[in-house]
Amino acid sequence: MEKQFRALPDEYRVEVENEKQGTIERLQYIVPNLDNGKDAKQLNVYLPYCYDTTDKDTKYNVLYLMHGGGEDENLIFGGPGLNRELKNILDYMIANGDFAPFIVVTPSF
Repeated sequence: MEKQFRALPDEYRVEVENEKQGTIERLQYIVPNLDNGKDAKQLNVYLPYCYDTTDKDTKYNVLYLMHGGGEDENLIFGGPGLNRELKNILDYMIANGDFAPFIVVTPSF
C-alpha cells in the first residue's frame, strides 16, 4: 500500500474552540539517583478534551514522547509563554476524528 502524505491544514496550528481543547497537566515523580538519594522530576501529560476522570472503563493509547538532550519536559508542549503548536494540532486531529483520543506523556530524565 502506498503511503499518502498531505499538508497540515493551517487552522490546526491555532487553538480549537474551548470545548474541544485538551488539557496539559504538570506532575512530579520521584526517582532514585546515583548517590542513593532521590530526585524530583517533572512530566507533562496531554489529556484529550473527552477525557473523563470518573470514567473507569474507557481505555486510551499512551504515547511517551521524549525530548532531546539538553532540553526538558516543556520542549514538546511548551511551558509558560512557550509554543503550544503541537497541542493545538493534537486538539484538532482528535476533534476532527483524524486520530482516536489518546494521552501523551512528556517526562524529563
